Amino acid sequence: MQIKRFEADNITQALKAVKAEFGADAVILETRRVGGGGKAGVQVTAAWEPAGAPAGRDAAAGRPARRALAALPAEAPPGVVDPPWAREASRTPKATRAGQDAAGAPVAAGGTATLTLSEVQSALVPLREELSAVGAELKARTGAEGLARLGGELAALRAMVSDLVLDRRAAALPEAARSAYETLADRGLPRDLAAELAEAAPDGNPSRLEAALAERVPVAGPLLKERGPRRVLFAGPTGVGKTTTIAKLAAHYAVTEKRSVALVTLDTFRIGAVEQVSTYARIIGIPCAVAADRAELAARLKEFARHDLVLIDTAGRSPKDADHVPGLARVRPEGVEVQLVLPATRPVADHRAILAAYAPLAPAALVLTKLDEAQGLGAALHTALTAGMPVSYLTDGQRIPEDLQLASGARLAARFLAGEGR
Repeated sequence: MQIKRFEADNITQALKAVKAEFGADAVILETRRVGGGGKAGVQVTAAWEPAGAPAGRDAAAGRPARRALAALPAEAPPGVVDPPWAREASRTPKATRAGQDAAGAPVAAGGTATLTLSEVQSALVPLREELSAVGAELKARTGAEGLARLGGELAALRAMVSDLVLDRRAAALPEAARSAYETLADRGLPRDLAAELAEAAPDGNPSRLEAALAERVPVAGPLLKERGPRRVLFAGPTGVGKTTTIAKLAAHYAVTEKRSVALVTLDTFRIGAVEQVSTYARIIGIPCAVAADRAELAARLKEFARHDLVLIDTAGRSPKDADHVPGLARVRPEGVEVQLVLPATRPVADHRAILAAYAPLAPAALVLTKLDEAQGLGAALHTALTAGMPVSYLTDGQRIPEDLQLASGARLAARFLAGEGR
């Protein structure tokens, strides 16, 4: 048996190094954080026994040579993550008959029990319970600063355990599916979803992957179906393309579908904003109005009561502006839905911050903009799959109304798997 320690910046890189040197049959003995400050990383201790290697015996103890691993600490010191399944996987099961262990579970060629995902998850339950108990106790004894630091450490530990489970799940995939899993994860999909998709296409067939991904994307459908009326307020940070998107929607429904449309802008903050919306309305041939508060917006909506669709523009502000979202909530009358505009050019972390900031408005759908400017659609697709709301429209250029598309899972999946924004 060979035992070796691997160090890397994070658990994913470390496990890839283990897999590259020892293969998918390697056993993870322990995982610990190393270093500190700006040089923090992880250290993984792994073991591997070549196929066909003699089992050997410890003459004094009468036990298999694999038990020499017991010399490693049975109880991990502080900072070590040594999940129960890792210790179990390092023990040679008692063979009852060829191909099975004492409990009748399948045994790999090297003599190590092959654990299913459900078995791994069950083994992690005590660890999670222990972490929760420790967190509760320390919460009672620690101040706010210490509690925040503890929360970060626990989050890192949970992420590490999750990575270990997912990498073990991925190791059980056929070679083609495992390659697909790594590609999907590297492009920004959640790792658990990447594993699900790879399992749905065990041969790694791109068409099957695309179909499996497409059916998971929630979509909202068009703003207007058989009939109106509908009043929609578009919110989001500055520079995400709200006004241009509204112009595209207005042109599509007024010119292409011959529906009655009106525009209202609440953006009295930005210089030239009112003039910009008014210019779009004049070119399209639809009415436009300005509202500065809730009473004025209610009056404008009453004025446009006979219109099928009223699109409401808002000022863009930073998600860190504590007054912006509460202000929009005070202005919005009953019956006006909110759609949140997010650019595909932002990373997942920015999307999460924006979603959290605008959550009090309870957005009904997402509009994903600037697909043509994004290097890839990993962040946009990640958000579409995890935001908890459907996607209504996609935009990929400045042309009005041409660069507007009704959102579809197939369209997003095809672009994502092509590795491009367009």
